[in-house]
Amino acid sequence: GYCENDIVIITAYIDEQISQYGSICKIPATNTGRVREKMRDNCLMKSKGVPDRNQFNRYRGIMEQLTMTPEVYLQANQTFMGGFTHANANHAGKTLHNVSSVDFTSSYPSVMLSEKFPMSRFKPIEINTAAELEKACSQYAVMMDITFHNIVASIPQECYLSASKCRDGKKVTENNGRVALAEEITISITEIDFDIIRKCYRWDSMEVSNAMYAHKNYLPKPIIET
Repeated sequence: GYCENDIVIITAYIDEQISQYGSICKIPATNTGRVREKMRDNCLMKSKGVPDRNQFNRYRGIMEQLTMTPEVYLQANQTFMGGFTHANANHAGKTLHNVSSVDFTSSYPSVMLSEKFPMSRFKPIEINTAAELEKACSQYAVMMDITFHNIVASIPQECYLSASKCRDGKKVTENNGRVALAEEITISITEIDFDIIRKCYRWDSMEVSNAMYAHKNYLPKPIIET
């Protein structure tokens, strides 16, 4: 009976989807496909399956403005940091009891609604001093290569920089794959990374190169509304 009901439920759902989409060939392959389709329809203001030409042209203009050159894409790819999942060195190898955790509900959509994103083409910017770096990071979305000299984690357990992302390292001491201290390292980062690094590390000096900036703004209204 269990196996039979499995099949009955699936076939009933397929029939329901065929009624909704008109053909089995038009059923989205994944739930992500449904979200993408709804987002696309809302951005292009589809009416009875036909895009609104003015809305289409406006949205296409935004996308063309935000399309990266191959060089900018490669730099953006280099700055990708990934999630910060890391063991606390003070507790490595131990069995801990009565552990609790806190998670953010719907973190991705909340950030998409509340934060600003790069909303213009990235352009080169010259940054020669710490003050210029502070100003750029406070005003723009920034991608850059940065070299730190005599950098050390302020709190040993909070080592943010991934050693695998660093280049040209000298006398690097790692904490489970993260940089605890180094005589010199170079890494590609964003202004968001730099803000975190300031809270986690201290260093003697730094140099910035290959800096690019873009104006930040909220995502297009159709995306936020969807």
